[in-house]
Amino acid sequence: MVVSQSLLSVQTSVMSTEQDAVLGLTKDLESINLHTAPDVVRGYQNKSFKGKTISGSSSLGRLSQQGDNHINRRPKLICVPYTSFLHTGMHNFSTNSPRDIFHESREVALFTNDQTYTTLRRNHIPNLKKGVAELYESSLLEARKRKVPYLGHDLFANIDQFVPMTISELDSVSPCISYIENWRLDNHGENFKIGKKFTVVTTRHHIVDLTMHLFNRRNKHTSLIATYLGAGLISFSRNARNDFQMSKEGIYSSDPNIKKICYSGFEFENWVTEDTKVTGGSRRPIFSVVESKLSEEIGLLIRCELDAFNPVSKANTELKCFAPLSMHNSNHRRKLLKTWIQTGLLPNSDIMIGLRDSHSGQLLDIQWYSRDLLCKKFNHPGLPPNKKELNYNAQIAVEWCNHCVESVCKLVEANISDYNSTRPESFEISIDTNNTIAITKLKTTPKNVELFGT
Repeated sequence: MVVSQSLLSVQTSVMSTEQDAVLGLTKDLESINLHTAPDVVRGYQNKSFKGKTISGSSSLGRLSQQGDNHINRRPKLICVPYTSFLHTGMHNFSTNSPRDIFHESREVALFTNDQTYTTLRRNHIPNLKKGVAELYESSLLEARKRKVPYLGHDLFANIDQFVPMTISELDSVSPCISYIENWRLDNHGENFKIGKKFTVVTTRHHIVDLTMHLFNRRNKHTSLIATYLGAGLISFSRNARNDFQMSKEGIYSSDPNIKKICYSGFEFENWVTEDTKVTGGSRRPIFSVVESKLSEEIGLLIRCELDAFNPVSKANTELKCFAPLSMHNSNHRRKLLKTWIQTGLLPNSDIMIGLRDSHSGQLLDIQWYSRDLLCKKFNHPGLPPNKKELNYNAQIAVEWCNHCVESVCKLVEANISDYNSTRPESFEISIDTNNTIAITKLKTTPKNVELFGT
């Protein structure tokens, strides 16, 4: 690995606390165990490093071997610079599929109506209607016949009856907390762990937001709250300072046109599923609780909302509704990358896309994709490159997702008072325009953070 000589030449005897942290990070990078890759670059560098490698692991293992009291012997790390992020070349679209986000991933529970169920209870998940489900791997002629009965539907219909989830409901990790509490009862109060060092408890959209920050230059700032709950558990929550802005966007917008466009996705779900279980004008949400391993040291427990189950492909189906797609449109490529990341966080997923006329609301087409097919649609060497947003390269997205989660865990570990403490400690995690990941300790735990036993 090429490491800046200027960093190596700094004299430790005169370094400030901030410089100590940077040097510590540099040494960590030198110890990284790398995997061979054909084309790797460092953050902010265009030059390709032939024969170099992708950063696939963090120094958490080495840090954990030092003991939990290492924090008292080492200056606190307050940020991870973008220059520490090694990634595949943006123009490298391998003929092989990008690697999975996680080394291991499995659904462990379903959660709906405040109840936890085993994953065998698939009857709680709305099934795709027969004709739509059979689009899975259908020929063009067969698909055309099967989708005809569904086309032309008004995707703006019933909008007056729709009641969206609140911002708090969207961000709730109560399915994960319920699962952990049940696990503790079954295991006589043992500490719940997926990773040996850390287990991140989060809703899926926080991982998606961290990942997509890198691919949208209009994103000036991405932030969330990370709360250390003791015994290696870190909970991700929304930063409530963003609630006011969220309350004016998307389905919550006061602009009727924006609201209709966002609503069309919910109407598409209702239209193509057998049992929508509508209550008070809205579908009752159902969530999958997913255990994943990023590495031996880091695991995640993720709440993923389920749209539908395809009884033909035997897969969880992510339902999306877009205007007709053009891969020469950067926004469209970004949307498909986001969908690809979302489905990568939920095991055994495929995708069904409804295409709408955004003026009339008519459903124009329905298209089925596997994750591999979707990736090939927006990651293709024949498409115009977008250097500012790293060409929406799916492999880079996987690497950046790993980097973000590893960096947050590293920053939290460096700033908690005691690994074994049971007193919650909250931090603001932020990513700025330079893609620097920073941590700020909060004096108190925000009210919106969900804790065990509350």
